[in-house]
Amino acid sequence: GTKAPETPSAYLGLHYRRDLLSPAILAPLARLLKVFFNRGVALVTVTLIVVAHILAYREMGFPPNLDMEAISWPLLYPVILNSILFHELGHLAACHRWNCPHGPLGFGLYFFNPVFYVDVTAAWRLTRQQRAIVDVGGIYIQLLFAPLALALYWMTNDPTYLMIIAVIDLVLIGNLEPFMKLDGYWLLS
Repeated sequence: GTKAPETPSAYLGLHYRRDLLSPAILAPLARLLKVFFNRGVALVTVTLIVVAHILAYREMGFPPNLDMEAISWPLLYPVILNSILFHELGHLAACHRWNCPHGPLGFGLYFFNPVFYVDVTAAWRLTRQQRAIVDVGGIYIQLLFAPLALALYWMTNDPTYLMIIAVIDLVLIGNLEPFMKLDGYWLLS
């Protein structure tokens, strides 16, 4: 079998990690998503994400004012989990955009917080702009859940879909924090 990766001892590294999906399994999914990293598609997609956010926050207010008793928690949690998996696939899709190899997707503990990760170490061979796009690629793909959630809210009038947008936004803002080894840290490096 495959040798389990060693746990890094670095202060800001993962304290536990376990690979879940191999690069071979992830590659077809990443190739499908790489279309979102073509300039024209990205421009249209970012515009759609921005408009969806404006319309969603007009519905729920800022800060969000939602009836928490009306939220379907059994719906919210799996959607958020899937959005996080798509976040990781976004990094890989950006790698595929520039034919950059990537490693597996895994699960780990980072300062006692459960996290998913992908190994995109090979992205260091890319240009600065390409590396930056790999770094924010996860955020970009995860934000695709906003227009979808807004459309589902309009079809069902279920405020859970607005809550999905708010929770993803909070997660992504935290992910941009530059002092821990999250997307914001790697973007600045």
